[in-house]
Amino acid sequence: MKIGLLLPGVLFIAATMIYAAEVPIQKEQKKEISKEEQERQRLENISNLESLPQDSLEQIVQDLSYTELVNLMHASHTLKTRLQPEFDRRQLIGYWETGEIKSDVLKGPTRSVYSVAFLPNGQQLASGSGDNTVRLWDVKTGESIRELKGHTGFVNSVAFSPNGRQLASGSSDKAVRLWDVKTGELIKELKGHAGPVMSVAYSPNGRQLTSSSSDKAVRIWYAVPKK
Repeated sequence: MKIGLLLPGVLFIAATMIYAAEVPIQKEQKKEISKEEQERQRLENISNLESLPQDSLEQIVQDLSYTELVNLMHASHTLKTRLQPEFDRRQLIGYWETGEIKSDVLKGPTRSVYSVAFLPNGQQLASGSGDNTVRLWDVKTGESIRELKGHTGFVNSVAFSPNGRQLASGSSDKAVRLWDVKTGELIKELKGHAGPVMSVAYSPNGRQLTSSSSDKAVRIWYAVPKK
């Protein structure tokens, strides 16, 4: 099925507001489309769209306006789920394009700040700096909550676990440290790199942690249950 053939159907669904659409009399044909026929066409178009591969569906909706996209998402639960990423992308773009851009300054580190990361719930912020410390900040108040010490080199990278319970930091001291976000206590120090650790990142499920280093290596860390 060619994508181009489906575009009129997409526009038909989106432009008719999905639920109580009225199709005007086509004067040139002097023929009125019945509500039953209109509904049949709508359901057929929806079915055709639902059967498309994800990349083909995303290609089609690129030409739709924001309003048309929203109307199309209301057509069925399946389309709403599959088009949610595109909706979120447009929401984010619109926020940055039309919103007023402001900034707050968080002061505390005594040397350059090399990395920052938001807690998944957005309430806290972590920073890693050249004074060898990791700091946790309250985003709402801008106040420093806790200072995590232990690294003996610049903290080049910080990253929160997906559940927000752990914080990983990578340092020029060649180590990766795992911290308990709630208590600020050190959970584990991971050693293995032969050079400064430049970045750290958790996997989406939080079960693996990856780190990169100037030693030209990328390491994936994961816990092995004791036998």
